[in-house]
Amino acid sequence: NYIGGVKFGVYKEYISGVESFSCFYINDTLSGAFKENFINDEGEIYATASGFMKKGLVDGKYVGYYVKSRDTMFVKMFKNERPTGVWRYFDEKGQLEQEVKFNDGHADVQEFYSNNVLFERLKFTKSTNDYWYFTYQLFEGKEQITAERSEEHTSELQSLMRISYAVFCLKKK
Repeated sequence: NYIGGVKFGVYKEYISGVESFSCFYINDTLSGAFKENFINDEGEIYATASGFMKKGLVDGKYVGYYVKSRDTMFVKMFKNERPTGVWRYFDEKGQLEQEVKFNDGHADVQEFYSNNVLFERLKFTKSTNDYWYFTYQLFEGKEQITAERSEEHTSELQSLMRISYAVFCLKKK
């Protein structure tokens, strides 16, 4: 819908005939409450998420749920258009799989869990345009089993890892 040449009203996106996203346009900008559906290869909604848009970007709490189990899929926070706080990701049984701690819009610590038990921690120490640096630790139960080890990777590799992780998150059942 347009009012005076400006987008205004309900906006929806579809994938194979299934609603994948809905929000409102106010003065040409996505604004207000939104809903996002995650669709599997069979065209079925396996998860749904909701949040709030401000100036076309997610602002505040963004929460996803698995449709069948109704368990939380993820909880994320945004403030001033940047990721903030602790983001948590869960499996379909409601068990914690990952936490990412953000500071000033950047990930500081990323932790991976199996059966709600920490098994790996990455601490990002600094980044440049070309490299990002981190230390990592492996755990068995509550015991650290490796010494802290530092790594450095190019931003190109970081981008590939992010893409790979995003695909993993979207494709994982």
